Amino acid sequence: MKIIDTTLREGLQNPGLALDFTQKKELLTLLYQCGIREVEAGISSRLNDKTLKPVLHFCRTQLPDLLISLWSRCNIEDIRYGSSLNPDILSLSIPVSDILIKKKMNKSRKWILATLKTSLEQGAKLPQKICVGLEDATRADSLFLEQIITLCDKYKVLRIRLADTV
Repeated sequence: MKIIDTTLREGLQNPGLALDFTQKKELLTLLYQCGIREVEAGISSRLNDKTLKPVLHFCRTQLPDLLISLWSRCNIEDIRYGSSLNPDILSLSIPVSDILIKKKMNKSRKWILATLKTSLEQGAKLPQKICVGLEDATRADSLFLEQIITLCDKYKVLRIRLADTV
């Protein structure tokens, strides 16, 4: 069994929760001491908090066998930026339930497939391994999920995460 910790990304989505660099280093050290060997260190975006680069540097220098992933929207600019930070893994995320596709994104399944394909094509050019997170997968149409997973398989993604957004 392999545990991947997402606290520095997922946990920091809670309103009012913010960790400074010292707190993030302490958390990473504790996770490492507990045997965690992969962390999702943050969100790949130029709008991200100012501690992301120092966190990545800390991991590289103090926890050298820790795999670092960054969460990224299926957005070419975010993917390129994330790659420039040199994580081991980029975790691309895209909604797959009709509820999120239509109501949150105001898009279509066709748009989701095309956007994911473009993102995977970009990811295939990068040195990082690519993972894909399927947002709200538990409410997605199973045939659409099959199409998405088949596309991911074509691009040989490292892993697919079926996320229950709600």
